[in-house]
Amino acid sequence: MRRLSLACLAAVTLGSAAVAASSAIASGAGAQASAPAHSDRIADVLARVATPPDDARAMVRWWWFGPAVKNPELERDLRAMKAGGFGGVEIQPVYPMELDDATRGIRNVPYLSPEFLDSISFANNKAHDLGLRVDMTLGSGWPFGGPHVSVADSAGRLLQRVVEVPAGAASVALPPVASSEQLLAAFIGAGNAREFDATRLAPLPIGASSAGRTALAPAAAPRVAVFYVASHTGQQVKRPSLGRGRLCARSPESPRHRQSLARGRRAFAESLWRQAALCRFLGQPGSL
Repeated sequence: MRRLSLACLAAVTLGSAAVAASSAIASGAGAQASAPAHSDRIADVLARVATPPDDARAMVRWWWFGPAVKNPELERDLRAMKAGGFGGVEIQPVYPMELDDATRGIRNVPYLSPEFLDSISFANNKAHDLGLRVDMTLGSGWPFGGPHVSVADSAGRLLQRVVEVPAGAASVALPPVASSEQLLAAFIGAGNAREFDATRLAPLPIGASSAGRTALAPAAAPRVAVFYVASHTGQQVKRPSLGRGRLCARSPESPRHRQSLARGRRAFAESLWRQAALCRFLGQPGSL
């Protein structure tokens, strides 16, 4: 597990250091003074940048591989980050680096499992005791998704299907549409499959026949029919932790997405509440 713990310190966001520095310059002593301190002396500015207040120090992304973490190692990492001058951590649970191996003490636990939530609560409490801030990424892996996301709620895309219509044709074949797709609209006008002016196309009413075709008024010249189909990307969550793979979510506004966030929020709240750590994690009571 030592390798996993050392990896936790590898992802420092340099931009955060710049934010910490600018914040320290603007606010002076920060928590030590109620009003901003101003100085035109380089030495004063350097002194404040060298020792910024805790809320202006850079945070690090804390990778939890597996997750296969152990509380003693979490505490060791937090103390090392505190000693290194960092101001907090952002926990990111991701994929296992090793298979379970009892002889080496490696055990991956599922995301949102009681064991995982216990480690979150422990890390949050210990960070609070050390004066470190704690944040978490939304879900595990990226983009957001997981086993709760159905095909209908998965990431979508708009497909364009172009069909050439011969002169005199009284119907045109509809494009194939999968069970999870929807034919949204159709247009027809001058042009061919390689070149047409979309602004000059006219709406084409869609009325399927038994042969999978839709009727249209014949024309003396060849034309082009353009169909638009709502489809799905099939994109999978990248680098998810144990049990959090499968499809990416379509939109944070979808009902299924909101339900998933609510379940996760309740799981974290219940775990932290049991450990009397909810207010510490949220920063203030009543946030839920």
